[in-house]
Amino acid sequence: MKKNAGLYIHIPFCLQKCNYCDFFSVKAGRFKDILSGPISPFVLRLTDDITIQAAKYGISEWDTVYIGGGTPSLLSPYDIYYLSSQIIDAQKNPPKEFTVEINPEDLAEDFLSAAVKGGVNRFSVGIQSLNDEVLSACKRRGGRKMSLSALELLRTQKNLMLSCDLIAGLNNQTSAILKDDIETLLTFKPEHFSLYALCSNTKISDEKDDEIAELWNYGKDILEKNSYNKYEVSNFSYKNLYKSIHNEKYWRLENYIGVGPGAFGSIFFDKESLSASVNTDVHLHAQANVFALRFSAIKNIEKWMTLQNRDEVYEYETVNEKEFIEEAFMMGLRLTDGIDRPFFKSRFGTDITAFAGNTISKWLNKKAVVLTEEKFYLTENGFLYLNLFLRDLFQEIDTLF
Repeated sequence: MKKNAGLYIHIPFCLQKCNYCDFFSVKAGRFKDILSGPISPFVLRLTDDITIQAAKYGISEWDTVYIGGGTPSLLSPYDIYYLSSQIIDAQKNPPKEFTVEINPEDLAEDFLSAAVKGGVNRFSVGIQSLNDEVLSACKRRGGRKMSLSALELLRTQKNLMLSCDLIAGLNNQTSAILKDDIETLLTFKPEHFSLYALCSNTKISDEKDDEIAELWNYGKDILEKNSYNKYEVSNFSYKNLYKSIHNEKYWRLENYIGVGPGAFGSIFFDKESLSASVNTDVHLHAQANVFALRFSAIKNIEKWMTLQNRDEVYEYETVNEKEFIEEAFMMGLRLTDGIDRPFFKSRFGTDITAFAGNTISKWLNKKAVVLTEEKFYLTENGFLYLNLFLRDLFQEIDTLF
C-alpha cells in the first residue's frame, strides 16, 4: 500500500566544525570533485537515492522535506534548485513543508532565489547567538553583521516561513546577551524559534548545568511573553500556528526516510498492519515482534557515492515492541500536548495505562502529569522531572516483558 512520509536529506559538508555540533560533517574542501559542475555528482546521487528509497518503501509522496547538515547552504544555486525541483516535480502535491537549514554567513541571494524557485518554503537559520564574542568562543565563522544581513535578505521573499535557532549556555553568554539576541530577532518576526540548552560531550559541573538551565528558562520566558508557544521541549511556534511539521514526525514516530551520508530513517508498523508489512520487507525476515525498521546511511563519502547496490549504503536495525513502546513515551512526552491515546491504542492494540498504569497514578498524585480520554501529557512543572518519570516508566515496562 502506498503511503506518505517525511524525507530528510543530509548535506554533510562544512567549511569548519563548530564546537557545539554533534552531527556528521566533513570539510567541503576535500570533496570539490563531487560538489562541482553544472549539477554536481553528489546531488545527482542524492536524487537517484530519493527515487530508489521511495520505490523500496512504497512512498507515493513526500509530505515534508528537510534538508539539513552539515551546511546545505554550501550547495550551489544550480544544485539546490535541481534537488528541490526534482522532488516537487516527481509528485502530484507539493510538500506541506519544505525546509532548508542555512548558516547565515553562507547565504547568498542567488542561492535563496534558486531554493524558493525550486519549491522551498521554510528556512531554518542557525543563528546560535548574535554576539560576536560568544560566536568566536564557539569557533563560529560568522558574526552579528552577517546574521542580520542574512535575515534581511530572507525577509525580501514573500510567503517564506522563518525559523531561528539559538543556544543557551554558550561560553561568554549572559542573560543580557541572550535577551538582546531574542529581542533583535523578534524585529524580523520569525514564525518559529528553536531554543536549545547547550549539550556537551564532556562532563560539565553542576554549577554550569544550573547556569545553562537558568539561561534557557530566561529565554523561554521572553519568547512566551511575545506569543511564541512552547510545543516541544526546545521548540516555539508563533501563536501555535507554525509548528515544524517535519520535526513532529520524529517526535510522533511517523515514517521518514533519510538520504545522504549519515542520514537516518525509520519505518513504523502498527498492530493491525504488522504481519502484512513484515512479509513485504526483506530486512525484517518475518520477525513477528518487529514494530519498526531503523536505518542509517554510512558516513564514508566515497563508498556512499560509488556503491552500486544501494541497500549496502545503509545499516539496518529492527525495533521490537518493548523498545517501540518506550520510544513512543520518550518522544511523545517531549511534546506539550503529549501522547494521543487513541493513536497509541491503534499502534499497540491497547491503551497506555496497560503499560504505564502504576507510574501514571504515582505521577498524577504529584500533579506532574495530566490524563484525559484523548491525551496524556506532562504539566509545565512535570517537564522538569521528565527523566525521573521515564525511569519509573521503564521499570514498570520491564516487568511486563
